[in-house]
Amino acid sequence: MFRFDVRSFYLFFGFFSLFALPLGAEGEKETKEVPQSTPPKFETGLGKGIRLSSENNVHNIQVRFRAAPRVEQSMNLDQSNDTTNFLVRRTRLAVKGGLFNEEWVFNLQLGFADRDVEADRRNNLRDANIIYNKYRDVKFSFGQMKIPFSRQRWNSSSAMQMVDRSSVTAEFNLDRDVGAMLYSEDLFGAKRKFAYYLGVFGGNGRNRVDTKMPGVLTVGRIIYSPLGGMSKTGSDNDWLSESDLNRYQDPKISFGLSGAYNKNSNRSLSTHGTQYDFARFDYSHATADIYFKWMGFSFQTEGIWRRANAGYVEKEVSNVLKREYSRSGQGYFVQLGYLFPSNYEVSFRFGEFKPLGETDPSLKYSREVGTAISYYFAEHNLKLQTDVFRYTGVPQAAEGDYQIRSQLQVFY
Repeated sequence: MFRFDVRSFYLFFGFFSLFALPLGAEGEKETKEVPQSTPPKFETGLGKGIRLSSENNVHNIQVRFRAAPRVEQSMNLDQSNDTTNFLVRRTRLAVKGGLFNEEWVFNLQLGFADRDVEADRRNNLRDANIIYNKYRDVKFSFGQMKIPFSRQRWNSSSAMQMVDRSSVTAEFNLDRDVGAMLYSEDLFGAKRKFAYYLGVFGGNGRNRVDTKMPGVLTVGRIIYSPLGGMSKTGSDNDWLSESDLNRYQDPKISFGLSGAYNKNSNRSLSTHGTQYDFARFDYSHATADIYFKWMGFSFQTEGIWRRANAGYVEKEVSNVLKREYSRSGQGYFVQLGYLFPSNYEVSFRFGEFKPLGETDPSLKYSREVGTAISYYFAEHNLKLQTDVFRYTGVPQAAEGDYQIRSQLQVFY
C-alpha cells in the first residue's frame, strides 16, 4: 500500500511542478512586447540602486542597499529598568536579476545587523531563491524565501508605516524557510483580483536541517481583491506597502486567508525561536487579514492562531526530569493610517494576544497600543519615523511600560 509520508510529499510536489510549469500555453503566458534593439544600459539612483542591463534588456541585475539606524527609549514603572539603546536595526544588501527577458528571476538578500541574524547562529543569508516567471497563472519559486502566511510579515520591512511590526506578528508569524512554492499574483489576468500561494518547506527556518527527526511545513494562502488588486509599481512594490503612497482614487481592498501545518518542528515558534534539545511538536497555523487603501487612508487588521499537538514533552537527562514547552495562542491587531498631501503620515495600532490551553508558562496575555508619525522625503526610500507604544504583559514589559522609537531609513 502506498504510504504518503514526508518524502512522498516532496516527490509529489516536485513531480506536479514539472507538469504545472508548461500549463501556461497561449492563454496563461505573460504578454510581452518584442523589444526594440537597445544598447546595454546603466542606471542608478535612490530607490533604484545600481542596475545594469544587457543589449535589449535580455538580462539585467540590480543591487540595492538599505540601512535603518534607530534609537529606543523605554520608560518603566520600575525606573531602574529604564533603557536607552542606539542601534542599526536592519542593514541589508539585496541583489535581483532577470534572465532571458525575465523568464527567470533570482533574488539574493543578506542581512548584517545584529537583529538581522539569529542569536544562536550567525547566518547572514536571508533570501536566496530562483523563480520561473514565464507563466502568469503558475509561477515557481525554489530556495530560501519568506513563507506566504502572515500578511504583515510578508510585507517588506522597508515599507511599514510604523517603526516596526506588531508584537502579535512577532509572536505568531512564520519566518523565512527553504522550500518550493507555486503561486500567481494575478490569477486568470483579472486585474489582480485573485492570488494564491502553495508551498512546501523544511519547517526549521533559515537554512537549518534537523537530522534527528526531519519534518515538513506545508502552507497555502489565497487573496481576493474584489475591486482590483493594488499596484505592483510605486515605492518598492505597493502590493507589499502598508501606506497608501499611490493615493488611490478608487478604493482598494483585499481579503487574505492562510493555513499551515508544521510537522516535527524543533523550534518554539514553529519555524523560528528557541531550538529544542529533545522536544518535537506538530504546529497548526491559521490567519485571516483585511487590507484597505483609498486617497491616502489605509486600514489593516489581521488575526493569527497557532496550536501545538501537545503542551510539553518531558525527558530524563542525567537523572533529572526536564520539560520543554510548546507555544499555543491566538491574537490580532488593527492598524489605521492617513497620509497627508504634505507627506506626513499618522498611524495608530492596537493589538493583543493570549495563550491557548496548556502551553509555555511564559506566554501570557499581552497588549500593545501605539501611535506613530512619519515623514516621507522620498516615499519609503528615505523616511523618518517615530512611534510611542504602551505595552502590557509581554515578557519584557509590565502594566504601564512605554517605549519610544525613532528610526531613519534609506533604501538606495
